[in-house]
Amino acid sequence: MIDEFLAPLRLPQKALDSLDSLGDIAQDLGALREGVGSGLDTLDETTTSIHEDMAELSTRLEGLARMEETTASIHEDMAELSTQLEGLARMEKTTASIHGDMTELSTRLEGLARMEDALETGLTDLGARIKRLSKQLEILPTPRLAQGDAFPEFALDSPNGPVELRDRWRERPLAVAFLRHMGCAFCREHLAELDKAREEIHAAGGDVVAIFQNPGGEAREFCDERGIGLDCLGDPRRDGYDAVALKKGSWKEYLGPAVLMRQVQAARSGHKPGLPKGSVAQRPGTFVVGTDGLIVFAHYNIDSSDNPTTDAVLAAIREATGASTNGAVATPRSIAPLGVPRVDADGQTDGPSQGNGDGPSQGNGTASEAVTCRPEPGRRGRGKC
Repeated sequence: MIDEFLAPLRLPQKALDSLDSLGDIAQDLGALREGVGSGLDTLDETTTSIHEDMAELSTRLEGLARMEETTASIHEDMAELSTQLEGLARMEKTTASIHGDMTELSTRLEGLARMEDALETGLTDLGARIKRLSKQLEILPTPRLAQGDAFPEFALDSPNGPVELRDRWRERPLAVAFLRHMGCAFCREHLAELDKAREEIHAAGGDVVAIFQNPGGEAREFCDERGIGLDCLGDPRRDGYDAVALKKGSWKEYLGPAVLMRQVQAARSGHKPGLPKGSVAQRPGTFVVGTDGLIVFAHYNIDSSDNPTTDAVLAAIREATGASTNGAVATPRSIAPLGVPRVDADGQTDGPSQGNGDGPSQGNGTASEAVTCRPEPGRRGRGKC
């Protein structure tokens, strides 16, 4: 009955088939939806996994970049280490070379030490031989300067520095007095007498220097304390004394009876001895040198009291300058050995020389005869005094 009621409402079979198809489609769409949803879930999971893998890969890539930087740094360090190792190798070779040189140097130093010992032994032996030779030479006669000899050149000490003595005699004839020591009464007397005659010597065209065996400052101070206006110079090493053969004398030359008697006379005239400054055994002497550097007058003291007179020094200065007190030109006399007459420039003789070697020369009193040096027989120019 119902079918009958619904019969008019029934759809055509074709529509029903379509509806069945739509149901199938709906089912397919549901299944598709489920598949898409499942696929999307899977895709989401896959995407998430890919992101994770990409993050891990990025991390690994960063690690690789750092590793590459580390590797580059290691390469640089290895290169630097290689350079240092090469330097160490060269240093090792250099050290080995230095060790070799040091060994050779040590050997040479040992050789030098042996040479030094041998040299010291040789010098000691040489010194002993020189001492023996010096003692042997002391017994030989000392060659002394005489009239006509060239006066030696040497430097002296002054408060203002070294003084070349030749610069003094080149200007004018020069009297050179080598004094014994500062405490010597006869030296003080000789110094005072030369200072008194200084103006007269200057007027004759000459000059005077006094030489001490002391520094130049001490010499100048000694002269200033006594009002001496002479040029006082020092010869502390006694180079000048040695150059003119003024050596050391024996005790008899400054402590003999005749010297002691003469010392009393010097003291009475105001020239008392003082404390010695220098060698008391030093011999004194006085010379006059012409502007040509040749000796006009040479006086070697026989003893410490045997100083030449100022008249003798002045006469020698006048001979050197060609001046004369009596209007005639003074001519230097030749110097003869003992007992041989002296001959002047005119061929005139004045009798034999009277020196006896034990005291001052005993000539005839003329100023020219104050030249006390005499040549040895058979020799010219140089002689003994």
